[in-house]
Amino acid sequence: MDHQEEENLRAQVRDLEEKLETLKIKRNEDKAKLKELEKYKIQLEQEFQVLPCPPHPCLQLPGLHPGSQGVFPSPCPTFPRMRDLSASEKQEHVKLQKQMEKKNTELESLRQQREKLQEEVKQAEKTVDELKEQVDAALGAEEMVETLTERNLDLEEKVRELRETVGDLEAMNEMNDELQENARETELELREQLDMATARVREAEKRVEAAQETVADYQQTIKKYRELTAHLQAIEMELRQMEVQQANRHVSLLTSFMPDSFLRHGGDHDCVLVLLLIPRLICKAELISKQAQERFELSESCAERAGLRGAPGEQLSFAAGLVYSLSLLQATLHKYEQ
Repeated sequence: MDHQEEENLRAQVRDLEEKLETLKIKRNEDKAKLKELEKYKIQLEQEFQVLPCPPHPCLQLPGLHPGSQGVFPSPCPTFPRMRDLSASEKQEHVKLQKQMEKKNTELESLRQQREKLQEEVKQAEKTVDELKEQVDAALGAEEMVETLTERNLDLEEKVRELRETVGDLEAMNEMNDELQENARETELELREQLDMATARVREAEKRVEAAQETVADYQQTIKKYRELTAHLQAIEMELRQMEVQQANRHVSLLTSFMPDSFLRHGGDHDCVLVLLLIPRLICKAELISKQAQERFELSESCAERAGLRGAPGEQLSFAAGLVYSLSLLQATLHKYEQ
């Protein structure tokens, strides 16, 4: 039931209520008229009870047969008194009887109207009850419509939230598709890089194998070189020993031709030994200085390591002092070198 039908029902209820009030007012008016007619009837009956009523055909009501009574309660006791009535009284009596019949007719009509109005009132009350039930049903329907409207709003809110959720899920799905596409592209790139790396590894393995073969050849060559070097060193040592022996033999032969004064203590032989000692000392000092410089990394950049303390600092200081002392010794020996 929509709002227009509900308004129409309410308008019909208002119209019926107004008609019902109008009928009630008319009913009250009819009741008042009935009361007046009842009073008037009683008054007429009282007046007719005072006057005798002979059974004259002109005074009988329509539909009454001889011997039956009309609207008057009692028959006339005597006829002589009726003869004494004047014509005016008879006319008044007839007039009153006609008025009474007219009032009876009006009373019957009013009773019928009252019954009809009562029936209409009952029907109107029934219609009003039905319309009230319809209005109550309409109000219930209106409440139901309001409830359904609220539910509809809630459902619209939920639908909106679901649409937003669907939009987010679609965006996430698109992002997931992009990520999967990027992952596939990355996978392809990584596979290409892996294939390239595998090829490089294989090539490197081949190179390593070749290098290992080369290293093996180098090691074999180095081994042979070391063996050859050791052999040459052994030969050189033998040659040097032979040279030393030859030199000693040469010196021995030369000294055999020298006079005895040459071999005396403090003689020329000692001078020759001193002259040979000076170059030998210079060479040994040079060897010790080089070994100390290499061992303790003494160079021009050693000044950057200033501030060393403890054992490393003491070792470095000792090595520097040793190299300095050897340099002074070499300078002094060079003065006596021939």
